[in-house]
Amino acid sequence: MAEENESMEMISFGIVASAGQARSLA
Repeated sequence: MAEENESMEMISFGIVASAGQARSLA
């Protein structure tokens, strides 16, 4: 369970980071 939760956090962080880069490039 802990590993799955950690993975979800990493995925969420990746999405947020990607969104941030998109705004910077836009």
